[in-house]
Amino acid sequence: MKFVGVRELKNKTDQILSAVQKGEKVILTERGEPFAAIARLREEGIEDDIWNQV
Repeated sequence: MKFVGVRELKNKTDQILSAVQKGEKVILTERGEPFAAIARLREEGIEDDIWNQV
């Protein structure tokens, strides 16, 4: 799991999304406070993946 600030996400979007596609989970932070997560979804069972995260 990797923590990424908003500025880093803006500057390195391609690299961060590539890591997510490879299975790495990313927690987004703003001013050091976590506020969202990005994780890879599987095509099969996508609804379960989404609703289990909420």
